[in-house]
Amino acid sequence: MKDKLAFTLIILLSVPAIYSDGNTTMSSFSHPLRIQPAAVYTKVRADAVADENRDGTSYSRDRAMRIEGEYKITGTISVNSSMGQTLFEKSKSEPIRENDRLNLGMRYAKEVPLPFGTIVFGGGLQLFNARSDKAPKRDTENPTLYLVRPQASFGLRMGSFEIQSELRFQGETNPSLHEKYNEEFRRYFQGGLSLSYGLSESFRVFMETEYRHPYNRKVDTETRFWNAYPGFSYRITQKTIISASVLVPIALEKYSQDRGIRLSVFYFF
Repeated sequence: MKDKLAFTLIILLSVPAIYSDGNTTMSSFSHPLRIQPAAVYTKVRADAVADENRDGTSYSRDRAMRIEGEYKITGTISVNSSMGQTLFEKSKSEPIRENDRLNLGMRYAKEVPLPFGTIVFGGGLQLFNARSDKAPKRDTENPTLYLVRPQASFGLRMGSFEIQSELRFQGETNPSLHEKYNEEFRRYFQGGLSLSYGLSESFRVFMETEYRHPYNRKVDTETRFWNAYPGFSYRITQKTIISASVLVPIALEKYSQDRGIRLSVFYFF
């Protein structure tokens, strides 16, 4: 897996360098820490994530490493993909190590300057491949089905203050694109909001939140959550940013994570 991650990182770093025209492809909007950004970029992002749910002596933990690449093919359109691996740990159970689904996405964003600031609006579509039949089945997904995730975003920048929001829908599907008589697809709606303020040219503070609601709670029993993510980002070079955010549950379900942290490194081309 380490060799695959290293190879992917090399590819993700090489493609923008080969096709870049020498002009900056960075948006005037800052990149959110957790929610999907409203703007498009040419970037490589690496994440390290650790989440935990603990109830007395019982616990469940997720630890993940991911790499994401995004390439801005025009001024308003980008393509993206990611890969990674997650380690699932649960008390009195053997750990499960699972590779992320193969995925490919395309996003659109249009930035419009106004007298009082700048707005950005757009959306995108992310497609996820099915896993192997041998992949472990969990209450949050069926590994043998595909995932389809359309999304819409909006952002506003006024001086050092920014607000970005997203609305997404995710549904499972199969090659025939409809449920069989013995299938029940899991679907959910999710909204996200990011508020940030630049304290300096290099340092920005964030407060983000996400709420996910299943389309059918009888079928999708362990998907609903509402979390807040306070955090910050710091620009260490003109094109490199590091960030950190923590998970704070607002509406805690018995199965949802009650604490977590994400560390990220962004490199923009």
